Amino acid sequence: QRAALDYNADPLIAHELAHQWWGDLLTCHDWSHAWLNEGFATYFDALYKEHHLGRDEFRYQMLLNARAYMDEDGRRYRRPIVSNVYSEPIDIFDRHLYEKGSLVLHMLRHVLGDDLFWKALGHYCRTFQGGTVVTRDRERSIEEATGRSLDWFFEEWVYKGGHPNFKLAYNWDDATKTASLAVSQTQEVDSVTPLFRMPVDVSFTTSQGERTFRVQIEQKEHTFFFPLPEKPLM
Repeated sequence: QRAALDYNADPLIAHELAHQWWGDLLTCHDWSHAWLNEGFATYFDALYKEHHLGRDEFRYQMLLNARAYMDEDGRRYRRPIVSNVYSEPIDIFDRHLYEKGSLVLHMLRHVLGDDLFWKALGHYCRTFQGGTVVTRDRERSIEEATGRSLDWFFEEWVYKGGHPNFKLAYNWDDATKTASLAVSQTQEVDSVTPLFRMPVDVSFTTSQGERTFRVQIEQKEHTFFFPLPEKPLM
């Protein structure tokens, strides 16, 4: 009780409790796939925060996870989440494995939607409980549970490294009541970093409220057009 005045152990406890499923009930076949343990436990720590403290606290936790991963990616090194290049296993227990792993799971939830995300996760857990898993098992379980192939998602976010850097340009055409958004991916594409494909939500706020459109980013450059009742406030 005295320590709790200075230190909140809830994130640690939630993380370790999550390992009862992701790490104990089923576990990675080898360390190169350890994100199936640690990325999952890190995300479930954040999910507990969403349940216990609300959506805003959850989103702030995911922002902190993103900053931690991007700091390592920008200042130290870039690698795929699944990697068998290390001297000792502890070498890859890093911000890519934990924080980026949690972010990738959150993006998967965004791509599938809540219902299919949880359906696929339950199928994955029941199918492989008591055994070992590699990332391909996670992919196949999603396809079996949802009928959707997400090979492209795992190829760019798990088997490749990095993330998209976006350059944006916005314009409003008052005559046609249309907003246009030019989007460019500016990251250097190489053997590690791909050109990314991803659904992205674009929101506009007008005096009549907020309107959100989902667009598909998959090329180096796009221009999207959005009909709106009036010039957006933001």
